[in-house]
Amino acid sequence: KGLSATTHESLAADCKISRSLVHHYFPDREELILLTMRFIRARFQKLCVDAIRAHSHPRDQLRAYVETACSWPEVSPHDVRVWLLFYYQCGVMKKYRALNTELV
Repeated sequence: KGLSATTHESLAADCKISRSLVHHYFPDREELILLTMRFIRARFQKLCVDAIRAHSHPRDQLRAYVETACSWPEVSPHDVRVWLLFYYQCGVMKKYRALNTELV
């Protein structure tokens, strides 16, 4: 739906919960977006770290990292779509650039 269409109301409707419950846990929309991006980044990082830890030789670790990073769109296509949308928004909106800086 896009970041601009992500509202407390739309999340509540999609999750079949009340708007007030969404607002209770996420009073600020930008905080919700930041937490979502942190969650997606953490899942990607866990995939990569697990792949690297499965090998002891540095060359095999590097290969595992590259293969995992390149297969991420197939493994988690929804996460990748959200991440790319966020990166696009970082290019056009100052507040999302600041969120990205915080993530990095």
